[in-house]
Amino acid sequence: MSEPPLSVVNLHEAGIIRISPETVAPDAPHLLERLHSLLPENADNIHLFTDKGAPPWDQPEIVDVIKARAWRQFIILSDVTSSFIVTLAMMALEQGYDVYVVCDRCVEDDEFSISRLEKAGATFMLFDRFLEECSYRSDAGSQ
Repeated sequence: MSEPPLSVVNLHEAGIIRISPETVAPDAPHLLERLHSLLPENADNIHLFTDKGAPPWDQPEIVDVIKARAWRQFIILSDVTSSFIVTLAMMALEQGYDVYVVCDRCVEDDEFSISRLEKAGATFMLFDRFLEECSYRSDAGSQ
């Protein structure tokens, strides 16, 4: 049997960062619960951060995760495509990751950010489509 293309999300080869806005109670458990059944056992590739208003490069805990280069793919889960998310994706792209920005509740106003992300080389996905792709790969790998 052949392997799925490398460009398909592979949760076994990905670092996952969940960014929650500072002004809202983090809903990371909600999104991660939906993703949990697709993650490898004993997954240690999930990191939860809050957008504190400072740029990502000024937050050592985020910089350390990006520079670790422990994975081939880098997945950013967020509610919106803010400047923080765009900058975080750019940092990961510069480190050589295949970057996926996964948004749960994006709106039409995010068009500029989405376009910028895609032109830089990141893949933008809505959360439900992301889950679908992950489960598709998971199903294909278990056959």
